[in-house]
Amino acid sequence: MTTDETWKWLRTAPLPVVLSICLTTSGGLATWLWAVDKEQDEQKATVAVAAEQAKTAADTAKKMDEKLDKVLEAVLAIQLQQAADNAVKDKAEKAKKKEK
Repeated sequence: MTTDETWKWLRTAPLPVVLSICLTTSGGLATWLWAVDKEQDEQKATVAVAAEQAKTAADTAKKMDEKLDKVLEAVLAIQLQQAADNAVKDKAEKAKKKEK
């Protein structure tokens, strides 16, 4: 059936048939729109959860970086103290050797 034939048939068809076709088409369209809207809502929720998880991960990473920096500073301080202690011991040993 061509487009012209379809329009001709719709113009001559009984009103209840045309109304039935319109209601069925509108119902199908409304169902499709409702399904699309529902899927968009689900996607929005998924995106919101992912954004919150990303924010939490970033906050956790920042805290871990801060803690790691503190640990590295403590290790460096210990190493510096050990180096200073070793230098003092070496100097004391050299002084003892010179005395003998």
